Amino acid sequence: MIILTVGTSTLPLVFPLYNLNVAVPSAVVHPFALNVTVTFDAGESILAIEAIINYDANILEYKSGNAVGGAGVLKLVESPTGETKVKYSFEFQAKAAGNAKVSVTDCHYS
Repeated sequence: MIILTVGTSTLPLVFPLYNLNVAVPSAVVHPFALNVTVTFDAGESILAIEAIINYDANILEYKSGNAVGGAGVLKLVESPTGETKVKYSFEFQAKAAGNAKVSVTDCHYS
């Protein structure tokens, strides 16, 4: 199972989905930052994980986290040490008001 969590310092939300819509109100665009946490819960040991995280680059700018990339596409490649559940966090900054979709695609683990 993959769980996406998004939150500001005051509003954490949990979505047991692969897709997440993030609303950025026009009144809080700058310096509105939000964190998205992706939790991979395999129910068995995870030794390697690869995933693509897509986001709306017109609304969000990737600032930091466990992935490389930008312009709407991030690639996560990690080697957990056998945990059955791992979490990775990504920080974004709002560039504009609107609804931004964040999704996890092409996910593989072993």
